[in-house]
Amino acid sequence: MLVSLRVQNLALLRDIELEGELGFTAIVGESGAGKSLMIQAIKAICGERCGRDLIRSGCDEAYIEAIFDRSPDRPWPEFLGEPEDQLVFSRSLRSNGRSYFRINGRSCTQSQFRDIASQYAEIHGQNDSQKLFDVKSHITFLDKYGAEEISTLKQRYQDCFRSLRALLSSGKNLIRDPEERERLMLRLEKQIEVFDRLKLEAGEEERLLERRQLLESAAIKQGQVDSILERYYSGSEASPSLEESLDVIAANLSTLADDDDFHEALAQRFQDLKSGLSELIDSLRRRSEEGIDEGMSIEAIDLRLRQIAQLKQRFHCDFDGLLSYEEKLRQRYKQIDDSIPRIEAYEAEYRRLETELSELAAQLSTKRKHFGEALESAIESELRNLSMPSARFVVSFLTKEAELDGCDQIEFLFSGNYGEAAKPLAQIASGGEASRIMLAIKVVLNQIDESEILVFDEVDTGISGEASRAVAKCLKRLSSDHQVFCVSHQAQIAAQAEHMLRVEKFVQGERTESRIQVLDSAGKEEEIVRLLGYAHDEASARVLARDLLQDL
Repeated sequence: MLVSLRVQNLALLRDIELEGELGFTAIVGESGAGKSLMIQAIKAICGERCGRDLIRSGCDEAYIEAIFDRSPDRPWPEFLGEPEDQLVFSRSLRSNGRSYFRINGRSCTQSQFRDIASQYAEIHGQNDSQKLFDVKSHITFLDKYGAEEISTLKQRYQDCFRSLRALLSSGKNLIRDPEERERLMLRLEKQIEVFDRLKLEAGEEERLLERRQLLESAAIKQGQVDSILERYYSGSEASPSLEESLDVIAANLSTLADDDDFHEALAQRFQDLKSGLSELIDSLRRRSEEGIDEGMSIEAIDLRLRQIAQLKQRFHCDFDGLLSYEEKLRQRYKQIDDSIPRIEAYEAEYRRLETELSELAAQLSTKRKHFGEALESAIESELRNLSMPSARFVVSFLTKEAELDGCDQIEFLFSGNYGEAAKPLAQIASGGEASRIMLAIKVVLNQIDESEILVFDEVDTGISGEASRAVAKCLKRLSSDHQVFCVSHQAQIAAQAEHMLRVEKFVQGERTESRIQVLDSAGKEEEIVRLLGYAHDEASARVLARDLLQDL
């Protein structure tokens, strides 16, 4: 149970502290007095979002603290250390927009804070009634009612559903259609054949270009050498070769040298020069005949480079890209070829999971229909207690594609009057009817999964008279097993509460703030008189107030 609640600097709540009581506690007061702030404080201590606009003007921080008696049925959070008798939840709202959360003095995340606090308190506001109109929420209500039986089966279904999804994801690259697989492999084979014919090698294009440049340079040099050799060796009668000319000069010098030392020396020197030139030309000729190392000719290189260029243009990449693409083609072909055994295993696993999922979905649907009938009966029974004797509540089932929550499309239908067909809640339920239907659902669900503290924010919206009295009796019944807090503007409801808290505004200095007063018997009577609004006949109002209070 909630032992105590302290709120500081939350809007008009400057500094209040109250003790929780077992049973039914009504929170009353004029509109705008700050009742909703009490609910906001409890929401904050349950981990819900709170804006910094709630911080009291002129303050840097709002602080909320709640002490709960620990329930032995709830698991004790490991990060809190050894179990204690109480849980102290505290939350600071800072003007910089940040919130700080602590449990028993230990810092924690908002998620941890919310998960633990939500085990102890459950808040039902006007927004909960709106959830009734959201068809997506109906399956959640039903599954909660089915409790452990649906939860266990649903968990098995979801595990299978996720396994099937994971299998489908892992098999995206597997080509399961044999014909499609054959077409793709044939296309890959044709592309690989092109690369097989060319037999590309890493760095080949660069080497070909270098050799072509070398051959072009060698051809230029060879032309120059051929010109030299032609001038040296080739000649005619009209124009003798250089070699022939040199021989003539040597012979003439030899003749001059017969009786002349000077010309003899010249003839010898010329012969030496001629011998040296002959050796030089011979060396040049031999080197020319050797040529460069054997290899591809320029014509062959040009053909190879054209083939490479055509392939680059075909696949829109450079030479390195061709090598990479070839590798990918071969890997993809091998992957497909090697995948055939894996596909067989994949298909077998897919069929197994698909069959299992279908069976679990059918079991889950059967279980839901069983609890759907029970929920219909239970809610109709509660609606009769809430002054709706002709109300019919129907859990409608349709089949949908398999999703994480199953194959059931569930929608709540309602008929408020005898003889009328049940229709979707959003089409026919008035505000008052929606509030009572939601209350009936909460009563039924809390019999299955009890929260120790139930907080109702203006559950009496849109109702009056006998309906209000019926809601009051329902809240009173809930309070036998729960600690119930309810914000109310109706005398019939407030009068059923064992405890009554009056929220009122007052001016302190130059600031307005709210305070909370725990009402005694006389105070309760005065508050019921105020809620009845019999300003012209206070005596009658007081008699009625006493009658309502005696009905407690």
